[in-house]
Amino acid sequence: MAIRRRNKLVIWLVSVGVVLGLLVVGDRVAAGIAEDRVATLIAERAADHGVQSERPPDVDITGFPFLTQVVAGEYGQIDIHLDDLSSGELTLPKLEIRAMEVSAALSDVLNGNGPIVAARMEADGHISYESLTSILEEATSAKVTPKGDGLLEVSATVEVFGQQIPVTGSATITFNGSVLQLVGQNFTAAGVDLPPGGQEVLDAMAQDFSRDIPVPSLPYGLVLEDLRLEDDSMVLSASAQDVPLA
Repeated sequence: MAIRRRNKLVIWLVSVGVVLGLLVVGDRVAAGIAEDRVATLIAERAADHGVQSERPPDVDITGFPFLTQVVAGEYGQIDIHLDDLSSGELTLPKLEIRAMEVSAALSDVLNGNGPIVAARMEADGHISYESLTSILEEATSAKVTPKGDGLLEVSATVEVFGQQIPVTGSATITFNGSVLQLVGQNFTAAGVDLPPGGQEVLDAMAQDFSRDIPVPSLPYGLVLEDLRLEDDSMVLSASAQDVPLA
């Protein structure tokens, strides 16, 4: 009798496991279908909201279980990844957007009418130091790397009356509205003596180095809030409220 009860328990546990497995698989399949549909809608409307990218956005709906979000028409977070946003001199190699508290009724998603609205949106736009260097090379041949404490380290080679002089210095970079403001400071000859008139050349280099660089237009009405210097890139943070995605 005990063996029979044990066998029934094993069969019941296996059955429950199979049902749960099917539910998980079904949830992920449904997530994939709806994710593709939402991604299509967002991609189709992206240009209407200022997205200027050669490739459509990648969209990822987070959260589990997914079906409960579909039924409720409320999604905790939808991640939108955009590559190579360009405007003028500067390019954002990647823009990572987190759309939160997203409302999208299932019927609207399926029939393609929308609306899909995010109560709030946060974004991080990455700018490589190489892209900044490529802009500066036209005028100063300077290379920039993160120095710490919110500063950039600057290195360059400058010709002073026929002599190649290595130069080091630092720079601050801040944002003001839709531009990055780059200001060079403390430019000095590195390990060599400047010939007469050399300081005037360095002063002129600092003037060429300091400039305003337009930031590519951000989509979805995102407003810049912060700039931080990380090891591999500069990161612009932005946010928006009540954003229609599609």
